[in-house]
Amino acid sequence: MTGNQGTATPIDETSKFWNGKWKTGDIGWDIGQPTPPLASLLDTWLIQRLLCIKPATASRSGSIYASSQNAPSNVCAGSFPTLVPGEPGTMSVQRCYHHPSPLTIDNEPLKEAGAGDQEGGERTDSPTPDQGKYKYALVPGCGSGYDAVLLAQYGWHAKGIDLSPIAINRARLIASDNPHEEHIVFQVENFFETQAPQGGYQLIFDYT
Repeated sequence: MTGNQGTATPIDETSKFWNGKWKTGDIGWDIGQPTPPLASLLDTWLIQRLLCIKPATASRSGSIYASSQNAPSNVCAGSFPTLVPGEPGTMSVQRCYHHPSPLTIDNEPLKEAGAGDQEGGERTDSPTPDQGKYKYALVPGCGSGYDAVLLAQYGWHAKGIDLSPIAINRARLIASDNPHEEHIVFQVENFFETQAPQGGYQLIFDYT
């Protein structure tokens, strides 16, 4: 036997594991609605104040990672300005929601997004958002897709990815009758291999 014939890759095994959970209904983490902290953030429009921020390359459980478009020269590669009290470059959902002051970078208020902030270009894996209205959000491990659907309702072009085909089919079904369906994409993908749209994602949300 040569090459990888007959050998399952680790991601194949991981996909099989999670798909099995969905197949048997062993999905106790699925609460049947969007993540409450995300819903709270969107209700207060704090997330909308981040539209001018480019995303970092990863997210951590319950956190939003972002980097400034105008990072100071003394910020080295791989580190980012502190947006709110906490770890540099992270925004804890709880900390962000309870932080009373406007979000800033280097003491400059974050601007609201406008038509001039929209990146252009053709995208083959997802619909084209309305000019100046939508920014791009990624939800890794999206499960039933509630968070991606909610983000689309608040003006984001949202993509949810999961290793389980069953979860993705469920997410597509849930989103199928949503008026913002054209701005929601669900794909069976590995987070570490997913392709970002031109201009990248402005938000990566993972709450595990």
